[in-house]
Amino acid sequence: MRSLGHFLAILIVALTPALSGCGLYVPQPHEAYEIRSNDTEFQNIIINNIKCELHKGIQDTLDHLNNPENARVSWIKNWGAKTTLEFTVDETGSVGPSVSLTPPNPFSLFLDIGASAHATRVEDITFTYAFGDLMNEGRIEKCDHENGILIQSDLDIGKFIEKHVYLLTIPGTLPSDTTAIANSWTYNVTFVASFNADINPSWTFKHVAVNSSGKLLSATRSKNSNFIMTFAPIAVAATLVKPATLDQEGSVAHDAARIGQATATANVSNAR
Repeated sequence: MRSLGHFLAILIVALTPALSGCGLYVPQPHEAYEIRSNDTEFQNIIINNIKCELHKGIQDTLDHLNNPENARVSWIKNWGAKTTLEFTVDETGSVGPSVSLTPPNPFSLFLDIGASAHATRVEDITFTYAFGDLMNEGRIEKCDHENGILIQSDLDIGKFIEKHVYLLTIPGTLPSDTTAIANSWTYNVTFVASFNADINPSWTFKHVAVNSSGKLLSATRSKNSNFIMTFAPIAVAATLVKPATLDQEGSVAHDAARIGQATATANVSNAR
């Protein structure tokens, strides 16, 4: 039994380094095959694409709907969008060697040892654009960075804007003396990518079976990209040193959406 204990101790010590980056250290946003500089480039591409999709979405909405029959959509130029991007990387690593001893009947013994580590990294950034400022930058024809997958794909912002603005053009939707249908809109998109790997070598001897069941080594990594965008009237215009801000109701709606998303992320992380 003493030699068996030594074997298990050596096995755990030998496997522990394999858990590096899987719950023992701060998870990195980039994958193992990527270089660290990709993290900055990735976020920069996403932010620029969101700005482009907003710009083109407002531009196309005004082109399609701001005609003599639907003249009451130009108010959108006085609105803006507050956006929060949240990137979560979650890693879990575990080791669980097991040994089954089956000497001559009636005695048998099963040993199962388990250890696990779990780490979560969350980064977020919030920024606000005033639609009037975007329109002042001139026309654009195409967004360059929406041909990827997940959060780097087309986020469908333009269709969301046009759909909600179009509500104003339906006869009878609004009283004749008003031009607002809502205090704010919120758009939320979440992408989750998960990766996992298990290793379970086993040895069977006459009266001893090692790792005959369970998982010797397990590693799981998930990347969660969450995008929250709230549309509302602009309260304070942008300056050289300060971004534009939404009105109070828009800001409250955005904060509520962020709290809800943070709670959901924490619940998923705690369930691991």
